[in-house]
Amino acid sequence: MNIDIIEVSKALSNETRVNILKWLKDPDANFPPQGGSLTR
Repeated sequence: MNIDIIEVSKALSNETRVNILKWLKDPDANFPPQGGSLTR
């Protein structure tokens, strides 16, 4: 994996993007149940 430090820095300097990353880190705590099932 090749990580572009400049692109990472740009993403982390944006408060909205940082908040989204925090939410996605623990989706059960940050999003309500959707009522669907991922199993078939």
